[in-house]
Amino acid sequence: QGLLETRIAEIEDIILNDDINKTSTTSKVTLGSKVELKNGKKVIMYTLVGPVEADPIEGKISNESPIGTALIGKKVGDTVVVDTPKGKIKYELTAIA
Repeated sequence: QGLLETRIAEIEDIILNDDINKTSTTSKVTLGSKVELKNGKKVIMYTLVGPVEADPIEGKISNESPIGTALIGKKVGDTVVVDTPKGKIKYELTAIA
């Protein structure tokens, strides 16, 4: 129980000290950006979050993940190349929100 209470306090501290302006829009991918990627005909949407909030099943990927690292600083129309165990995968960044 003590470990859980400590972890809760850490997460509350992260939330209280969060300095991301979620209402701002930008032309480049940053932490908190919602992105739309296209790979052929397949369209994927992700939200770039910190490692604590990451949940790939919900479409929330960490900025420290391979795809998150590849997305930081990219603009709409850029090609994003992600190294995976199966090889490199190319995506086109089609939208940022």
